[in-house]
Parts: sequence; C-alpha cells; structure tokens
Amino acid sequence: AVAKWKLGTWEVVDKIPVSFNIGHLAAAEGDTKHPDGKYLICAIRESYHGGGDIYRMDKNWTHPIRLTTPAPPTCDGHPTYSPDGLKIVFTRHPACNRAQPGHLFVMNADGTNPTLLTSITWSGYPRWSPDGSKISYSAWGGLYVMNGDGTGSVMVMYNSSGISPMVGSWSPDGTKVVLYSNHSGNYEIYTMNSDGSNLVRLTNNSVYDLQPYWSPTSYRSCSQMRFSNDNSTWSSWESYAANKSWTLSSGDGTKTVYVQYKDGAGNVS
Repeated sequence: AVAKWKLGTWEVVDKIPVSFNIGHLAAAEGDTKHPDGKYLICAIRESYHGGGDIYRMDKNWTHPIRLTTPAPPTCDGHPTYSPDGLKIVFTRHPACNRAQPGHLFVMNADGTNPTLLTSITWSGYPRWSPDGSKISYSAWGGLYVMNGDGTGSVMVMYNSSGISPMVGSWSPDGTKVVLYSNHSGNYEIYTMNSDGSNLVRLTNNSVYDLQPYWSPTSYRSCSQMRFSNDNSTWSSWESYAANKSWTLSSGDGTKTVYVQYKDGAGNVS
C-alpha cells in the first residue's frame, strides 16, 4: 500500500492499496510527484531479473501509463520530475540486481526521447536543482553536479570508502544540498554548498541517518525573482536577493520596473 502519515503524531491519514510491489527503486525520495500534483511516477520491477519500467499514474495510483520499456534484465529506477514537470531524469541499470554499472538518462515527461546524460559508471540518485538548471548525482564514491543537459559534470565531494554520498534534496534557493554519507565511518546527515564547499555535519548517531529532505515549509518562501522594463520581455529567473542592480530602458521620462517572485513550489506572484 501507499500510505500518508500526519507529521508529529505519525497517524496514518490515508492508505491506498496497490496490486504490485513498488520496490526499493521507488523509495520515498526525490520529486516523484508532478509539480501540479496531478501525477506520480514510480519504478515497478516485474521480477528480480525480469526488468523494471517507469510508470506514470494519477495521484490516486490508478490508470498507470508505462513510460519506459527497457529490454529485460535492464531496470529503470529513481525517476525524478524536473521542477517544471517537462522532464524526468532516471537511472538505467543493465541488470536489476545492480551487478552492472548504471547511467543517468533524461526523457520527456511522456516518456519520449530518452537521452544518455552521464559517462561515469555507477551513476544514480539524481536530484534536480530548484530552477532545473543543475542535476546532482552519485557515482563511484563521489557526489557530482552537472548541467541539466548532462554537460559540465564536476565532482563536489569524494568518499574514500568508495560508497557515494547521496543528496536528499536541494535547498529551495538552490545554494545548498542536504545529503547523507558514511565518510566518517557511519551514515550521517550533512549540508554543504552546491559547489562542494562548507560541509556541515548535522547528526552524530550510532545508527544510520538516511534520506534527508529539506522542509516542505521552506517551499512557501520566495526563492527566485526576475525583472522586466516592459512587463513583456523578462530576465532569466535568479535566486532571490534583498538587493538587485538593474539597467533601466533608455530615454528620458518616468521608468517602471516590473518584478515577479517564485516560491519553491513554482507559484509566481
């Protein structure tokens, strides 16, 4: 079943029976919900060696539509919607038991045009930045950040144990990531700047701390802004700041500058 809990009391407030095993390839991490809340995506593994596909369903987990059809025993997993809902990034493993290295692919939200993004083997656990311009992912003991089209991949963190750090999510303003790593000998939660600087340890426990996610309440705050001199042609979205230098249109007379703000959920005001 797919269940929803009430935060704090952890009371089960809704539960939807499903007739298949979603499996660990569709763990509750990443943005598996479409930004408009209408659809969910998941990876369904038909059998241990029988291959696995990505499906889109409505929010009640009905009317499944298969988006990928890799030939068995290839498995597709870890699907994540882009912030605008137009793309899905996912991992493709030649073997469902991960005995062979996987790579990241991106496709249109309807499943068309799957495109290879990574050349580094054992790539997985992709996460989009809030503006959709970057993707973080784990591979071969490292944590990487690349452009949304797969170019410009840079290692921002390395774990000498060979087990890759994994990002839970980006901060709403896109400047930081929250992650978990065992580079200190045990899985703990950390934050760091998206360029790999300023690593800060948040937990220190004898048990594993895994799969962190930035508080959803933060998504209600302003995260991006853009400007226009004519309310028609707009600058690119950029991280919110209290101050901004802006060039007015040429000529004399009264000038008007228009501004729009966007929160982490994509709402524009």
